[in-house]
Amino acid sequence: MKISETLESLPADYEVVLKARDNGAHPLVDTAGGWLAAYEPGYIDQWFVLVSEIHLPEGPGPDDPDVDWKTFWTQTTTEHDWLIDPVIPRGRSIALYAPAGEGKSELVLALACQAAIKGISVLYLDFEMTNADLMDRLYDMDYGPETDLTNLHYQLHPTIPNLDTAEGGQALAELCAERDAQLVIIDTFMRIVAGKENDADTLHNYDLYTGRLLKSAGRAVLRVDHAGKDVTLGARGTSAKRDDVDLIWRLQRRDQGVRLKAEKRRMGWVPEYAELDRNHFPVTYTPAVASWPEGTKRLAKVLDSLGIDPELGRPSVRQILKDNGETAPNDILSAAIKYRRTSSDQIHLPLSEEARTVHGQASKSPGQRHGQSGVSSSTPHPSRGPSEGSSGTLSEDEILTIDDIDGLPDPW
Repeated sequence: MKISETLESLPADYEVVLKARDNGAHPLVDTAGGWLAAYEPGYIDQWFVLVSEIHLPEGPGPDDPDVDWKTFWTQTTTEHDWLIDPVIPRGRSIALYAPAGEGKSELVLALACQAAIKGISVLYLDFEMTNADLMDRLYDMDYGPETDLTNLHYQLHPTIPNLDTAEGGQALAELCAERDAQLVIIDTFMRIVAGKENDADTLHNYDLYTGRLLKSAGRAVLRVDHAGKDVTLGARGTSAKRDDVDLIWRLQRRDQGVRLKAEKRRMGWVPEYAELDRNHFPVTYTPAVASWPEGTKRLAKVLDSLGIDPELGRPSVRQILKDNGETAPNDILSAAIKYRRTSSDQIHLPLSEEARTVHGQASKSPGQRHGQSGVSSSTPHPSRGPSEGSSGTLSEDEILTIDDIDGLPDPW
């Protein structure tokens, strides 16, 4: 439909929307006239018609306050605000990509179940699997009818409108509000947008109509995507996929499980790598034993010697260090603060056998790990074959002590 024909068919309230655009409320355009001229004499995009029917939230107005610099620096900040440590930060946009068959969906499902059992509300939009596929994977993870997955709001091939449209963004925002979702998982991302994969406007429209709504509501979003032919160049399609996310994980398969490499990280406290061990049955992903960045242990001792409260945030700790003639890079300071904390209210992946041994924790059965009682750790689901064994306990000679490593393992 040409623009002239579209204008004649628009409802009466179009003039209101057009005026809002002219006042700068719509971030895509400067003036309505300039926007229309850019499309003459071509064809109008479908989303243009949608905005005449769905009023978009207005952008910043004259009543929106500026940052109050007097109180800005006194705010308490959380150093390592994980929703699921060490993979999903709270309230952030995350992209995870890998070639087909590398285990993206299995890992993400394991994370979603772990979070839901811990009480986190998860909305999972799955455009890949069938009911049979989902049941097989859940059984492999030792979940069944006795498992409480109430907080996992799982939708297989949902009919939600495309998320690069205003209608789709509003629909997803309502779904999240109804379920009080703290985490939204989209697997895979390109199946729920109308635009072309190589078109930057597809991602820009997704961010405009959906991404900003979810982020402003404090919801974490994990987008699963496929890698291009050259994995090192990022996810398949336009490079604009990097623009709106806070964290990009590239999943790499390894012998013991997977390695996540952070190819973009807006937060300095996110590690460059996250190593996760995979257990065969039940399928679980657990953080491997890891060392802290060089200098963490020394700085932690300095903080101890100064009597600094372990719960203080980075700005306060930095000021105390400055007052005492000490300085430290952000990443080392964040690591030292986390190193000193012995408890957290965040949700963590369970420790691997090796990590539990280092920490002196007793090994738990699969059922106990999943929040189930009375489930045997040696008996798989009846539809499965015999268990092929999980990782064993380290011998006394293999157990690492604190003195053997340059810092305690990350306290997951």
